[in-house]
Amino acid sequence: MSLSVYTYPNNPRVWKAQIAGKFTGVEVNEVPNFQFGVTNKTKEFLALNPLGKVPTLVTPEGPVWESNAIASYVAHAKPSQLFGSSQYEAALVEQWVHFASNEIDLPAAAWLYPIWGLVAENPEATNKARSDIRSVLDTLNNHLADRTFLVGERVTFADIAVSMSLLPLYKMVLDAGFRKAFVNTNRWFNTLINQPQFASVIKDFTFAAKMAKAPKAPKAAASTSKKQTAPKKQAAKKEAPKKEAAAAAPAPAAVAADAPAKPNIRQIFAALPKAEYPSLAPFKTTYCNEEWSTSKAEFAKDIIPAVARGEYSLWLTSYKYPAENKKLFMSSNMIGGLFQRLEQGRDYALGSMLIFGEEESEAGLEIIGAFIIRGTELPEFIYDGPDFIAFDWRKIDPQTTDDIEFFQDLLGWEGSFAGKKWTEAGKIFK
Repeated sequence: MSLSVYTYPNNPRVWKAQIAGKFTGVEVNEVPNFQFGVTNKTKEFLALNPLGKVPTLVTPEGPVWESNAIASYVAHAKPSQLFGSSQYEAALVEQWVHFASNEIDLPAAAWLYPIWGLVAENPEATNKARSDIRSVLDTLNNHLADRTFLVGERVTFADIAVSMSLLPLYKMVLDAGFRKAFVNTNRWFNTLINQPQFASVIKDFTFAAKMAKAPKAPKAAASTSKKQTAPKKQAAKKEAPKKEAAAAAPAPAAVAADAPAKPNIRQIFAALPKAEYPSLAPFKTTYCNEEWSTSKAEFAKDIIPAVARGEYSLWLTSYKYPAENKKLFMSSNMIGGLFQRLEQGRDYALGSMLIFGEEESEAGLEIIGAFIIRGTELPEFIYDGPDFIAFDWRKIDPQTTDDIEFFQDLLGWEGSFAGKKWTEAGKIFK
């Protein structure tokens, strides 16, 4: 059986159908001399697909469009295991197909389209997309920990759909540092693309050696070109903290109008049980203006008892993918970006993040932080942020000696740091 499909060359969305065809004995041939923007605007093409989009499949029964529908048609051409061996497995296959469309294709487009020059880059959208893709790879990595394929013991359409959604990412942006943490996902993807049914369609494929980046807009280039100067010692005088929430300036009306669904941070924290130590302002003032020995004494006198009463909590956080961080300035910029996105919670938290390791080492640079936060749980301004998935957050008990000593080393910028090599670089969230 042979079918024709309208598409531009080397389209992974069409490869889904062509790979499925290798399992079901269906040849899916690309219509020759197709010109995007010309052929798909003709009267003849619009009769097949009124949207004027590709891919569009021509079958004996009529046209089929949308890549998953096309691939599904080909996969159902004859009985096979591509949709599992039971009703339940068939449902799982559909689950992963929808996962590819909803959880991979959307952030992949936000990340890759600027690189391909299809849209202007929006740094916030790119960062969010990068975080979303990490989450996707992590989900797959956990699922594939004890599995060879996504559903059952053989290749199914789930594997075809998900792998082809990931392929442009693996080719363009998922370099060795980024993908290193996802051993099971990488193993699964590599297994698939080396299957004869896949390899005969994809042909030449190379993993990204270096993460491709979109050309920077002039404004973005100016903001990122600022050199980050890391402080040498915490004991140096720090900038006095801003006044607490009660004295903070109200948010501009335009911001509220742009994001009506955003929670009111002040109301959230005001709803917490009344605290004997209601504000971090006194400790911040000491911390920012005195030697660490003085701040440490105040930490023991005021903060630790407040934690014991449930008014505050202590958190250690670390970046999950240190192998990505080869340069000190990149790690410093990452911390700065995180702090910028936590800005709305500045009145209710104090944090210190330091950088450990050696530049250009295989292990990369570790980013580890200590945070004092109002309340007993992570607030929404942290876990709802785009960076949250890239960091591990762990609440510590002040009675656990190793944890509290490491926490105080991080806060004070001095100590043994649990044997880690500090680069003498870091930033304060105050």
